[in-house]
Amino acid sequence: MKVETAFSASPEIRLAPDETGTISGYAAVWGQPDAFGDVLVRGAFSASLAQHRAAGTRPLMLWSHDPAAPVGVWDEVIEDERGLRVAGRLVLDATAGRDAFALLKAGAVDGLSIGFRTIKAASTKTGRRVEAVDLIEVSLVTRPAQGAARVTAIRSVSPAAGLAAIINAATERLRKDKHQ
Repeated sequence: MKVETAFSASPEIRLAPDETGTISGYAAVWGQPDAFGDVLVRGAFSASLAQHRAAGTRPLMLWSHDPAAPVGVWDEVIEDERGLRVAGRLVLDATAGRDAFALLKAGAVDGLSIGFRTIKAASTKTGRRVEAVDLIEVSLVTRPAQGAARVTAIRSVSPAAGLAAIINAATERLRKDKHQ
């Protein structure tokens, strides 16, 4: 059975499952020294992340390492081949979350920084080789200690807003077609 449409260029509706205020990025990248000379190695977070999972907790999402300034929640914190990848949601019902979201969207802030306790590290000529840490928090910051620790994606369109934009565009096109 062939289905035909009334329009030759009808919009394709694709809605992302992400909610407004979703962000992701890398809080640390393997093998790259930070401003203090620390170099994190793959696996440095594994025990801490396992402890968080077992306890039903997760690292905090803070503004500039301030424990009195939470801005959201990290839904995913995992080690991959590049580094410590994070994905979470800003709390847009709170002023701090809305402010952080606005600054991220404007490009005024794009850094990530980790707050941790060192469990195992070895001294090197330029700093430390960090092999195990207790991860406490991942903060949004203006200037990260590790230059590669950055927010890589900011999602600002909710599925409802995306659908509304598609419907409005299609309605406008129908009006124009009707009057031609």
